[in-house]
Amino acid sequence: MWYKFVYGVLYGILWLMHHGTVVEGREKIPETGCILCPNHRHLLDPVHVAFSLGHREKPRFMAKAELFKNRIFGAILRSVGAFPVKRGKADIHSIRESLQILNDGGKLLIFPEGTRVKDGEEVDAKAGAAFLASRAGVPMVPMYIENSTKMFSIVKITVGEPILPEGKRPDLQEMSERLMAAIDELRRKAAGEH
Repeated sequence: MWYKFVYGVLYGILWLMHHGTVVEGREKIPETGCILCPNHRHLLDPVHVAFSLGHREKPRFMAKAELFKNRIFGAILRSVGAFPVKRGKADIHSIRESLQILNDGGKLLIFPEGTRVKDGEEVDAKAGAAFLASRAGVPMVPMYIENSTKMFSIVKITVGEPILPEGKRPDLQEMSERLMAAIDELRRKAAGEH
């Protein structure tokens, strides 16, 4: 109930800011466990991704542990699907929670760039999404979020074809590069590039 309430409030706020969210390729998101992997430009990108799934399905996502120090704000974050991760370290607890979410058939949101990135700025993909996908045996779903930084512009999310880990010991760097290339291809299509 709390998630639906927060979802409704945020939907109203973002509708005023952006006049809606349009999703292209929603049918490509598997019904089973998967990792949603969009580009990251704005603080509210996780909310836009949640809207792409609809209010019946709550994606889970990591948020830096510092945000949970305030008990009230931490409780709100947890209620909308966030769980803490200690950035810059191998956080075993967050890895276990991520794998449990995926093994239970949930949707896990991971920004492969690892942080917000400005348009035109190039950042190497982190291997976290590839690592979890290979361990859980689930696909990574590339997504491109357009217009999230532009006020009064409709936010468009384009969903690409899922990328499955190949073999018993897939090359995580190669998987990460394939993922970033797929996101860039979605960006190029959205911009009308060939």
